Amino acid sequence: MPAARRATGAGEGAPTRVRARESEPALDARQPFEQLEPRLLDGTLGALRDAGFTHATPVQEAVIPHFLSRKDVVVQACTGSGKTLAFLVPLFELLARRAEPLKPAQIGAIVIEPTRELAAQVCAVAALFAGRYERELAVLPLVGGTRLESDREALRAHGCHVVVGTPGRIEHSLGALGPLLRVSELELLVLDEADRLLDMGFEQTLNAILNRLPKQRRTGLFSATQTETLLQLIRAGLRNPVKVDVQVLPLDKRAQPTPASLTNWFSVCELEHKLGTLVEFLAERSSERVIVYALTCAAVDFLGDLLPLLPRLRGAHIRPLHGKMAAAKRTAAYAWYRERCSAPAARAAERGAVRQDGGAVGRLDARQDGGAVLLCTDVAARGLDIPDVDWIVQYDAPQDPDTYIHRVGRTARMGRSGSSLLLVTPEEEAYVHFLKVRRVPIVPWGEQREGARPEAEGTEAAAEAARARASDAIADAKRALVADRALLEKAARAFVSHVRAYREHQLKYIFEFSKLNLGALATSYALLKMPRVTELRKGAPGALDAHVARFAAGLVASGAVETDIDSIGYKDKARERVRVQQLHDKRARRQAAVDAAAAAEPLRDREAEREARRARRKAARNAKAAAKHEARRGGGALGAASGPRAAAAARIEARDDDEDDDGDEDDFAHEARLLKRFKAGKLSAHALDTALGLHEGESEGEGGGDEGGVDGGDERQRTQEDGAREPTEPSCAKPGRAAASAAEPAANRGEQLGSHAREAVDPERARRVELLRQKRKRLAALRSPKPSAHRGIRGR
Repeated sequence: MPAARRATGAGEGAPTRVRARESEPALDARQPFEQLEPRLLDGTLGALRDAGFTHATPVQEAVIPHFLSRKDVVVQACTGSGKTLAFLVPLFELLARRAEPLKPAQIGAIVIEPTRELAAQVCAVAALFAGRYERELAVLPLVGGTRLESDREALRAHGCHVVVGTPGRIEHSLGALGPLLRVSELELLVLDEADRLLDMGFEQTLNAILNRLPKQRRTGLFSATQTETLLQLIRAGLRNPVKVDVQVLPLDKRAQPTPASLTNWFSVCELEHKLGTLVEFLAERSSERVIVYALTCAAVDFLGDLLPLLPRLRGAHIRPLHGKMAAAKRTAAYAWYRERCSAPAARAAERGAVRQDGGAVGRLDARQDGGAVLLCTDVAARGLDIPDVDWIVQYDAPQDPDTYIHRVGRTARMGRSGSSLLLVTPEEEAYVHFLKVRRVPIVPWGEQREGARPEAEGTEAAAEAARARASDAIADAKRALVADRALLEKAARAFVSHVRAYREHQLKYIFEFSKLNLGALATSYALLKMPRVTELRKGAPGALDAHVARFAAGLVASGAVETDIDSIGYKDKARERVRVQQLHDKRARRQAAVDAAAAAEPLRDREAEREARRARRKAARNAKAAAKHEARRGGGALGAASGPRAAAAARIEARDDDEDDDGDEDDFAHEARLLKRFKAGKLSAHALDTALGLHEGESEGEGGGDEGGVDGGDERQRTQEDGAREPTEPSCAKPGRAAASAAEPAANRGEQLGSHAREAVDPERARRVELLRQKRKRLAALRSPKPSAHRGIRGR
């Protein structure tokens, strides 16, 4: 590439665009750091030389002069373009050139990073500059997962001038460690990977930090992509910033978001064959450094435990890294991979892998210490500068399409060559076209591939061989799951998390959840049965059954032996003892519940029989009440108007008399017990009424009230009207009873008529009803208030 061309607008806020050609420039085509204006301090130049940096990259050449002239900058550049040095060099230059040195508790610069790993990486680079000046500048990392007291002790012992950390911890420390972190002299604020900071939900935290900082400061935003939310932050937090846009121009003069030294591949494979494809790829590249990106933390956990157990990858160096890991494990995994990928320039030069003229750096042809695989989520997709990463494998496409650029940016950094592979299913192949629309150069796997096998040319034999290898990998994985229940549970959690994450894809028109083959997905995780997912039961009727059927068919086709899931134990003996005891207790509780249900069956039968008796009695009463009501409305005699219905009611009661006797005797005994409790003062009058079914305004007869199906008040009013209208008693009434009925209130005539109808059918039943009537009268007498001497005196 020829020397970087800079086009600066007329105003200060006009964008400065620096475009790079497809191939990297020779060393003499770049501008040395010594020639940058204003000239850098000797301490800065010495630190750059010791780190192996002699010439500025295009983004460094454009940004450093603007920062040193105290301007706000907004930088968009592809990954691996040298953005870290673009803000660290002017940061230390501004602090070292201060006329009045900073005191130990005065903060001169704050660098905010989205993740702990990125903050640790920037701290390591900043440490190269901190001790190079006449007045040493202290750098303090503030990240989550560490004790606040440790930060307090470090501040009291060494002070702090440069803070590098994550948003949440910085905000908390500014409040909790206020006297030790004074920001009144702040010179520079840097938001690295600013779009990622906003995507992770740190907008409110960033605003809280900005409100604590002085307005007279310089601010820099660095990112590989820009979003609308980021533009809003630029308008709110920066003053007339200079915009720097560094792009790569391929031969067709169209800007592309990935480095020119990066080759992007894609492979279309069936969902159930993805695991086998990954295993085959890693087995063929056991001596290379690979980063594999999965969709969820649970998937990373599962693959991290499974892959080293497979025969083809036994002995491979594989570590997982994701956001839900403990801070210590996360840091250890990152440090381990970085150490295995580190290739000092001197050792690389001895192997003839690094070009000293600054041209493209090829990968090492042979590594004596073997390769390494880092399984991770998108927590490791931003800003991490890991040297000599050969391959980026995207096992699952990212939810955010912009993340693709950041993932592949972990390789082909600073002029080195690199490759990436994207695995997609036939239903997701449209994602490849989406990337091409975004000007990402990507080609099918096997096309122009060096050292490709004869079977990798797309023939039917090659496809059959690939399917056979994938099936073998799945069979090996299932054997590993059967051997350890812990791995089986991780596979189930990975499946569930994958289903839920797939629904959250931003490109829903490409990653359609309705087209996701859940049976094939379960097969790809080597599961022995389909886990339960709540969200799946809310879909279309029968959809889940179809997925389960496809999964079962796949198990049969693969020749898998049916396995009792409860028989699979943990390798950990302590966990297995606990599981066996819990399983025994669960089975005992289940058997006890079955036994209790069997013992309660006769009780339920008796209760059901009693309820049936009550229902039949209620039906008879309702029929009788309806017959009387119809007779009164017709104005004729009860016997003539309601003969058929009354006869039907009588037949129903006569039929049920035999089986109702026991129930009636139980009811009488129950009422007698209630009366005794009431007389003893242990039961209130209202509770007694409720227990006996008596309420205010209810008629005394069995056909009155709500139980009889007719409202008591309305029935009484209608009975009084009918009594005034009817001159004689119905023909079914007895003479003796007729005289008594004439003396009683008209409200009781309906009850008497119903009683006479029953007496005509069964004299014994009439006797029992008469006893009940007398008992209720005695109850009414007991409930009536007794005369009081005091009340009488007051009355007189």
